[in-house]
Amino acid sequence: MKKACKMEKKRMVIVIVSVILLLAVIGVSAYWGIPVGLIIDKDSVQKIETNVQKFEAGTYGDYMALGKVDAEGNLTDEPFKIITFTDLHLDTYFNKGARSISHMIENIKAENPDLVILTGDIVTSSTNWLRVKQFGKLMDELGVYWCTVLGNHEGDNWRSIKREKFVDVWSSFQYCLMHDDPDAVADGVWGNGNYVINLVKSGGAITQSLIFMDSGNRVSKQDAERLNISKESYDYIKPSQIKWYRGVISKLEAMQQEQPILSMLYIHIPLQEYADAYNIVTEEQLEEGQTASDNETLYVCGKAYEKVSASDYNSGLFATLVEEGHTQAVFCGHDHINNFIIQYQGIYLVYVQKGGYSSYDMATRGLGEENQGYTNTVVNADGSIGITHFINK
Repeated sequence: MKKACKMEKKRMVIVIVSVILLLAVIGVSAYWGIPVGLIIDKDSVQKIETNVQKFEAGTYGDYMALGKVDAEGNLTDEPFKIITFTDLHLDTYFNKGARSISHMIENIKAENPDLVILTGDIVTSSTNWLRVKQFGKLMDELGVYWCTVLGNHEGDNWRSIKREKFVDVWSSFQYCLMHDDPDAVADGVWGNGNYVINLVKSGGAITQSLIFMDSGNRVSKQDAERLNISKESYDYIKPSQIKWYRGVISKLEAMQQEQPILSMLYIHIPLQEYADAYNIVTEEQLEEGQTASDNETLYVCGKAYEKVSASDYNSGLFATLVEEGHTQAVFCGHDHINNFIIQYQGIYLVYVQKGGYSSYDMATRGLGEENQGYTNTVVNADGSIGITHFINK
């Protein structure tokens, strides 16, 4: 009798342990495999009014183009407004992600931009394929053209979709302009999402060329050893990308002929020259908000509230930009609480005002109130630009 009771207890223990293990396996599998979606207030999503038209490559030169048209469909010389977001970090923090999305929608509706640009770390974290698709669908529902570069956190989680998949999925949406430039693919240029979008005015002349580059994630082990830099270093713009950039400028020069070539570059990870420029600015300029120049450096606004997290290796992209003499501004994200704009050697180095609430910010670092927002750029018909930061209300 006692032996039977012991056997029964043993069986019960085995059953209980088996059930616990099964539930644990199911829970872990669910955590690893079930996609986490975005929380979007559907009532807040309405199409914005726009007179922007997309032109496929070959219509006005070798690259895809955007232009503002009148009621008859003719290109106009109206200023072109770009709203730029960075580091939304739409991950698995439901309420924080919802807050980031809500502000983004409000800002797009309030500004009624002609183009939305995102400088990386937009959809991050694990099991994110659903969020990637939802973001593309949201932008289609808003009816605004948009494009992006990949950040260091897009695809860095082993349960995330791959970086090339981001490009494939987003480029399938009607209003997304992100793609891989055919020349970059044919020439084996490193990265995912190296491409060009031209802004055109009346007559089809290009007012501004928008150039997008993949600045990568962490440096590869091979590159760290070859370049003798830390394996923890962030990645860098590769020689093949710089060569591609030179090729883009050559094409644009052939297309524009006598007209000036003006461009803006969008990346995620800042260049080392951001730190070089900031170190030249005097404390008096920062405290008083002056725009006085120091040699070739002109402080515009903002501060470095944290170290500039550039790659440990300088591959020479900025030197190439200066040498070519056509790029007016470089826009980046990555460092969440840096928001300075400095004109350095004739080029505006711009930290886009961070928009996401899921990751560290001024408040979590104990440096002040939250300052999430966005950056506006106005491109005039003569190619001149105006850049302004805005903070969420």
